[in-house]
Formats: sequence, structure tokens, C-alpha cells
Amino acid sequence: MGNLFSINRWYQWWYPRAAVEQTGSASPASTEVSNEQAPLRARTASGPLQGLERRGETAAVPPGEFSALPLELWTEIASRTSPHARQTMRAVSKTLKAAAETAAVTQPPVKLTVRSSDELRALRDTEGYAALESLTLEGCFTDEDLAALPASLKVLDLSRCGRQITAAGIAHLNKLPLAELNVRSNRIGDEGARLLAAHPTLTTLNVEGNGIGDAGARALAANTRLVSLDISFNEIGSEGVQALADNATLKTLNISSNHIGDAGALALALAANTTLTALSTSCNQISDAGTQALAGSDSLTSLDISGNGFGDAGVQAIAANTRLRRLDISHNRISEAGGLALAANTTLTELRIADCEIGTAGARALAANTGLVSLDVGDNGIDTDGAQALARHATLKQLNLEKNPIGNAGAAAFADNATLRSLNLKRCEVSDIGLRVLATNATLRTLNVSDNRITAEGAKAMAANSTLTSLDVSHNGIEDEGALALAANTVLNVLNICYNALTVKGVKALAASTTLAVLDIRENGYSPTIERALQAAVPQLKALAARNRLTIHL
Repeated sequence: MGNLFSINRWYQWWYPRAAVEQTGSASPASTEVSNEQAPLRARTASGPLQGLERRGETAAVPPGEFSALPLELWTEIASRTSPHARQTMRAVSKTLKAAAETAAVTQPPVKLTVRSSDELRALRDTEGYAALESLTLEGCFTDEDLAALPASLKVLDLSRCGRQITAAGIAHLNKLPLAELNVRSNRIGDEGARLLAAHPTLTTLNVEGNGIGDAGARALAANTRLVSLDISFNEIGSEGVQALADNATLKTLNISSNHIGDAGALALALAANTTLTALSTSCNQISDAGTQALAGSDSLTSLDISGNGFGDAGVQAIAANTRLRRLDISHNRISEAGGLALAANTTLTELRIADCEIGTAGARALAANTGLVSLDVGDNGIDTDGAQALARHATLKQLNLEKNPIGNAGAAAFADNATLRSLNLKRCEVSDIGLRVLATNATLRTLNVSDNRITAEGAKAMAANSTLTSLDVSHNGIEDEGALALAANTVLNVLNICYNALTVKGVKALAASTTLAVLDIRENGYSPTIERALQAAVPQLKALAARNRLTIHL
């Protein structure tokens, strides 16, 4: 349907102008007449264009319908439609045949998502399959489905195959010129890792969650073409990580949620590898000793060491590293002292320190760090004073304060902030009072105030904001009046208003928006009667969404 609509839009755009362009400059009067006739012409256009999508019906397409269109435009139309439609175009006229053949040659690299084995088999017989460069398989695919993939593939995503792919399937891939492969959440094991290690062209590989142990890690470590490897959620210990540490080509390594411990951290720290710039070792039982070892790295610019359980001693060592630009130490046993140490670091630009108990004192210290551009201090016991200190920060563009009891005064403090573009105040004890003030902010583009105490009054205040393009007000108490106000906003592109108290009236108003691109209205209604009414309105809501090109989550 998307291809058909593309053809129709091109035809409707050009056809009213064809007479003007062929007869010279048009007077205002003639242009006005042409616009009035456009709906009729659009209806006329849809007939032959729909005919292109139907096999065996080309004889019914009147040749005169296409006489005004130049070859260049038909070539553009053909390039935007399906291989099936281009095949049909060849039988309509010499002009359309030439356009279809030119489009097939100049078609850009194709990227497809296929959702069944039958669909994949049918695809093999179509024009363009042999030139396919990027493919995602989503559904119940097996090893056998990988045997006849096109020899042109460079990017392949098998992460949504329901854990069906094993080493037997991986064996089919070594003949493909793949540069990027995602086989996350399958069952390839050490044997699959060994096969992938021998792949001649892979540079980016994700084998997360595949039951790979030290043997598989050693095999992959011997590959000298890989520059990015995600081997998280496997069974790798210190022996496997030692081999990976000796690899001399990897630039990005994610070894989170394995069993590397301090020994593995030490191996990574002492490795001769000077190419590794981004490392993730979260959830690996690394203590202060292992953290202190990693802190001595001279090559890392990005480090994720979250969820390991180390304390202030480890943080203080990391804070002394002046090469790091991005750091995630969330979910560790850090206190205010750790926050103070990080505040003194002047080279970090992105810091995630969620759930670390740094408190208001730690927040105030970080507020003085003027190098930070992105900061996550969620769930740290930060109160109004801490929020007010962070609101005065002069360089932050992204701030996550979720799950901190900052209240209305804390939220209102951000009204005058002129640098933030994204602010997350989820579950921060904010009501309409604080939101009314925050709504006057003139620079925010993205705001999350979900799971607070917001009603229609707060929604109306946010609807008056003229800079927000993305708003999350889910899990609140907003009723139809608030939805109607938000529906009238002409700037919002993305709105999440699920889990509120809307009825069919409010939901329909939002679905009719001509400016929203994404709308989440799941789980609204506060009585069985309203829920039934919403369910009955689903077909109409889908029709409204289709008309307005809106992605809607019902």
C-alpha cells in the first residue's frame, strides 16, 4: 500500500501542473481553476495507477492517461514503487517500460524486513533480490532459511528469530560479504562463534545472549577484522576476556553480564590493546580493585561499569582519568563523596550516575561541573534544593532526574533554564502547580512528566508551549479536556498519553491531529463502559491515523 500511495501522490502532485507547464506561464485565474479540478484528476489518476499493482489488468489501463507524463517523472515514480509494480509497468507502454528498467538499474541499496519463511521464499523470485544489501528477519526463522540468502548482503539482523538460529545456520553466512551481523538472543554457542571468527569481511558483530563461553571468546579474539563486538550476556570468564584484551583491532567491546570479575578487569586494564576506545563491563562483579585498574586506561574515552557494586574508592580512581568523555557508573555503592570526586573531573561530557545515593549534596557538586552536557542522576534522593542547583547549570542539554522527590518547586526551577533540550521528571512528585510554571520554558524539545499528579489543567498548560516536539504525560490523571488542548497544539510530533482517563472523545481528537507523527493512547478509560466504547472506536481511530500518516499505539 505504501508504494501505491507513493505513485498516487506523485501523480496528483504533477498532473494539475502538467497543463500549466506545457502551455507556458499560467495566470492566477488559470492556476485557480487547475487547483479546483485537482480532486477530479486525482480520482482519475488512481484508476490506472492502481492497475499497475494488479497482474493481468494492464489492458484496462487507458494509454492516454499517461501521455502527459515525461519519462523522467515516470522513472522517479518507478524508483519509488515495488518490483512487482515495475514489472507490470513494462507491459503498459514503451515509455513505462523504459522508466521501469532505468529505475531498476539506478535503485539505491534495498533494506527489507521479512516476517515469515514463506515471504522470504517469495522474495527470492522478485526483481532486486540479488542486489539486496540489508535484511532483517523477524519471526520464526530456522537455520535452513539462511541457506539461500542473496550474495549481495552486507547487513543482516537475526536478533528477532525467536532463538531458532544455531551454529548450523551460521555456517551458511561465511560466503556472504557481510560487514555487520546481529545474531543476538539465539543459540549459536562456541561453535557458532568459531565459525563467525573465520568470516572474511565482518567488522561489526553482536552475539549477545548465545551461550558462548571462553572457547568462543578466544576464537573471536583471534579475528583481526572486527572493530565492534557485543558479547554481553554470555558465559565468559577471565580466560576469555584475557584473549579479547589481547585483540589489537577492536575499538568497541561490550562484555557486560558475564563472569569476568576483578581478574577480567585487570586483564583489560593491562592489555597491550591501544585501539579500544569504548568498553562496557556492567554487571560483572567488579570491585574497587578492578575499577581502579580500569581507571588507568590511556585509550578509553567511553566506559560503562554500572551495576558492579564498587564504592567511592573505585569512583575516585575513575574521576582522576582525564581521557574519559562518557561514563556510566549507575547502580553502584557510591555516596556523596563519589559525587564530589566526579564533580571535579573537567573532561567528562556525559555522565550516568543513577541509583547511587549521591543525594542533594552530590547533585549540588555536579551542578558546578561546567563540562557536562548530558547527566543522569535518576533515583538518588535529590530534593528541591538539588534540582534548583541543577537548573542553574549552564551547559547541560540533557538531564534525567526521574524518581527524585523534587516536587513542584524543583520542577518550576527549570522554567528559566535556557540550555536544556531534554528533561526527564518521571515520578518526581510534580502536580499541575509545578507544571504550569515549567510549561513556560522556551527551549525544551523533549519532556517526560509521566507518573506524577497531572490532570487536564497541567495538560492544557503544556499544550500552550510552542517549542516541545516530544511529550510524555503517561500514567497521570488527564481527562478529555486536556487531550483536546493537546490535540490543538501544532508543534508536538510525539505524544505518550497512555494510562490516563480519556474517553472516545479525547482519543478521537488526538487521532485527528495533523501534526502528530507518533501517538500512544493505550490503556485509557476508567470504567468498563468507556473501555468498551474505546474498543468499538478502534477501526475509526485506525482510519484517522492512516489518513494523517500517524503511528498510533492502541
